[in-house]
Amino acid sequence: MTGIRRRLIINYFTSTFLVMLCLEIVVILLLKNYYYSSFQQKLMEKVESNSSFFNEYLNKNHGDFNNCILQLLKNYPDGGRIELQIIDKTGSMLLSSSVVTEKKITTSDYKKAVKGDISTWVGFNPDTNEKVMAASGLLTDYQSNSCAVLRFVASLETIDQLILELSLILIVIGLFILIFIWVSVMHLGKTIIRPVKEMTTVARKMAKGQFSESIQKHYNDELGELADTLNFMATETIKAQELKNEFISSISHELRTPLTSIKGWTETILTGDFQSREETEKGLKVILKEADRLKNMVDDLLDFSRLESGKLILSPEKTDLKQELDEIIGFTTPRALKERISICFEATDNIPQTLVDKNRIRQVIINILDNAIKFSPPQSSIIFKLFHSNGQIIIKVADHGCGIPKEDLPRVKDKFYKGHSKKAGSGIGLAVCEEILKLHGGGLEIASQKGKGTTVTIILPVSTN
Repeated sequence: MTGIRRRLIINYFTSTFLVMLCLEIVVILLLKNYYYSSFQQKLMEKVESNSSFFNEYLNKNHGDFNNCILQLLKNYPDGGRIELQIIDKTGSMLLSSSVVTEKKITTSDYKKAVKGDISTWVGFNPDTNEKVMAASGLLTDYQSNSCAVLRFVASLETIDQLILELSLILIVIGLFILIFIWVSVMHLGKTIIRPVKEMTTVARKMAKGQFSESIQKHYNDELGELADTLNFMATETIKAQELKNEFISSISHELRTPLTSIKGWTETILTGDFQSREETEKGLKVILKEADRLKNMVDDLLDFSRLESGKLILSPEKTDLKQELDEIIGFTTPRALKERISICFEATDNIPQTLVDKNRIRQVIINILDNAIKFSPPQSSIIFKLFHSNGQIIIKVADHGCGIPKEDLPRVKDKFYKGHSKKAGSGIGLAVCEEILKLHGGGLEIASQKGKGTTVTIILPVSTN
């Protein structure tokens, strides 16, 4: 389980850290760009305003250049913060509000200013190794002839210090956010790991057959849904086990009854002198009947096993279902009449032939008809209806028997389920019938009312392929 927590921390924390790092870098760069751009704009405005002042004063003084630059320096108010420099065309500094250096000025802002452009430059002062920003512009006389370059130089130390302080504040905020996310992810990991551990423990118990254990649902999310699913699985498994045990008990009884009859009549015949032909025939008929009954039960079990393993293979062929029903009703009627039950068959004209496994469909219909006879009282009737509707062939089998209790009806097609019935049977007949019809692309529907009878509807698609 520590693996889940580790993955959560690595995934969430790493991704958040990378996002925060990118945001911090972007914000710091934006701050730097903002302050540098603002300061650059300020220096360029100074160049423009002082150039205008110089030109205006030069015109008033009839071109006295030296007097004009002295007057410009005298009226300059920011000498302590922003240095004013006057540089001639060769790069030599003529005048400065700070210290005049003998070094030639060769920076890019000066070179562009000589050509008439106002330009800026960021670099390091060669004398103090201090990071500075400079802005330069050309000074012209009243005849528009270039006289010198006006240059303003300012230290970026204050701005860089401000940017550094803001960056540290952003980093501290980012660290607090990362700590908060770390705590949140740890808590999230616990909320996931705790129910997963509980589910793992209960699942292991279920694997050992202890299905009475249930999982506590902590949250209404996917984990809660998983807990509900496991609890539902345990409940259904318990029901399946109960049905299986009931089925084993029932099938053991169902197998023992015919075997007892066969054994009893066999012993009777063997201990007799074979002089009573009537008694011998009676015994052999009982043995034959019980053997058929055993065969049918075994066939049901084999079919069920094949269906469960997906090994039941259909052999479809074009089939006239009306003719099939006629034949089935024909050989079933004697048994029904023996029970004083009548069978009525109603079929519409033009029932199309369809591709089905004839033997399997016959098995389904016989099973349903057998149930109808088994649960119908004497002097009642069973009604067969065959018709075609919306591309489907519908077969309805309605009896007037005891009906199915409301609480049993939703489960009568479940495997091994026999409900409150005391009649002989394995409890898998209807389950097999439904699976066979599903393999054909059809279905089985059952409607019933207690004391009034049951109607079973077989649905088959009309298919030619």
